[in-house]
Amino acid sequence: MKHIRSALDKGDETMKDHGKRIDSLESERDQRKGFERSIKAIATTRATVVSTGISLAGIIIAAVAYFWPQKGSP
Repeated sequence: MKHIRSALDKGDETMKDHGKRIDSLESERDQRKGFERSIKAIATTRATVVSTGISLAGIIIAAVAYFWPQKGSP
């Protein structure tokens, strides 16, 4: 009987260890997902800023070209 009880106790401890490992892995996965979301948000913001900068540069170039005096005009 003692052997059976000892085996059950060891099994219970092993299951607790497995539970701790599973919790740890789930925590790491959740942290990784949060990190991936942050990276995606940063990439989206960066793309928006670059796109806006390119649009503004195009508008400025068009305005300068429009208002720049042409050669030969009075």
